[in-house]
Amino acid sequence: MSKKVFFSILLFFSISSLFAQDKKIQWVDSVFQTLGPEDKIGQLFMLPIAANASSNNVDLLLDQINDHHIGGLLITGGGPIAYATLLNKLQQQSKVPLLVGMNAEWGLGQTMDSTINFPKPLMLGAIRNDTLIYQLGVEIARQMKLLGIHINFAQQTNAKLNRKNQEEAL
Repeated sequence: MSKKVFFSILLFFSISSLFAQDKKIQWVDSVFQTLGPEDKIGQLFMLPIAANASSNNVDLLLDQINDHHIGGLLITGGGPIAYATLLNKLQQQSKVPLLVGMNAEWGLGQTMDSTINFPKPLMLGAIRNDTLIYQLGVEIARQMKLLGIHINFAQQTNAKLNRKNQEEAL
């Protein structure tokens, strides 16, 4: 009897998760169908943003998002509170939700000030208990999710940026 109940519950959750995925795919497809060719091309680009950018630079960034339909942002430095405020403002102004990325190989502290600095990956390689490394990844992901960051450009996809080029771009 308990096996039947267990498998019934398992089947229910499996089917309901499939429907949730279908709804997400339908939403993405419906948004994608509304985009023109220029909008679709714009979705391929990510602009660097700095939390301490001047109001003129933020206005320029908003213009680029609206005019060129930029698809994403790359966080380059600053503090978490300023970023949360800036990201919320930019997300509200964007026609399509922006994809936000950050170089956080060893946590938010790698790019942002006033956040926790976790050990670097080279040091983590010396740990024999991979459960601790997994938990570290979970914590970094939790912190990124709190700030609305979707992609971690970590070890294999490192985003190297030249500060001079960033300032000139904005």
